[in-house]
Amino acid sequence: MAYIGKPPTPAALTSDDLSDNIVVTGKIADGTITNADITTANADRIAHTKITPPQYASLSALNSSYAASADNHGALAHAHAEGKVYFSHNDGSGSAWHPLANEDAELLAIGALTPTDGNVIVGSGTGSSITWVAESGGTLRTSLGVDEAGTDNSTDVTLASVTDNYLSLSGQAITAGIVPLALGGTGSATASLARSALGLGTSATAAATAYATSTQGTKADNAAALANDQTFTGANRGAITVDNDGSFDLAVTNNFKCTPTANITSSGFTFTNVSAATGQSGNIIFVNGSNYTVSINTSVVKIKSGDATTISATGTYWLSYICDGTLVYVVVSGKLE
Repeated sequence: MAYIGKPPTPAALTSDDLSDNIVVTGKIADGTITNADITTANADRIAHTKITPPQYASLSALNSSYAASADNHGALAHAHAEGKVYFSHNDGSGSAWHPLANEDAELLAIGALTPTDGNVIVGSGTGSSITWVAESGGTLRTSLGVDEAGTDNSTDVTLASVTDNYLSLSGQAITAGIVPLALGGTGSATASLARSALGLGTSATAAATAYATSTQGTKADNAAALANDQTFTGANRGAITVDNDGSFDLAVTNNFKCTPTANITSSGFTFTNVSAATGQSGNIIFVNGSNYTVSINTSVVKIKSGDATTISATGTYWLSYICDGTLVYVVVSGKLE
């Protein structure tokens, strides 16, 4: 809008300027809206004389000083002690003050907390006095029901009660060298008491002796204590391995049966894995069916002169051997009828 000459002087807005919920004349500039400018008919257009809510010490002070009524419907006021902004609402049955939706007490409590590294927001208090607080360290552990075992968490922890199907511990301290026993055991025990509870004596030496002299027949998966004399009530046999090429692997077994189908002359009659078979002895059933020639690998086998000729003739023979880790010594029987 353009003016010719001096612009008009702004005038205060009056009630005459308001009609049918709109401003029909004048403008809001430097003028001041007063109570006199607002009539009951125009109360819904401007809720109060100021946009900034008037402040009161508490909600009760607000109620006594500025009662919500139909004339003040939609008015705003700030109650200091309550920490909220209220608005007036006449619901037809009486006037009431209501906090704004974004003035929720719990949200205000959380918003008032100072963000700190390591802090966790938890509920504190009981009943109607419960609120939100930020805690860490021992205070937080107490709130969460987690006991502090020590300032550096290095001390032993006592299990008041741990039950997990087959395991039940009660008041047992977790300590290096301690063996907790359950299901018919004796409870918490030192290594010595654990051995005693298991019938193995109280010392490591006694335990070894008890094991070595115990009845091994009831322990199918245990090896015999070979440092002691043994009385075997079950069969103890060395399986017979068929090996027809004349080269016998001592790592496989100690008893063999050899029925050659050709001359044994290429590598000769010999043994393998000799170095690992110190003290091993065994037998060979040798069946020569057609005068197959047998040569001896003398770098491995020691045999009586003429025995190679003997087993090169058709017949059945029994060969015995023993190994010293370097050589294998072989003895040949005569031809068996």
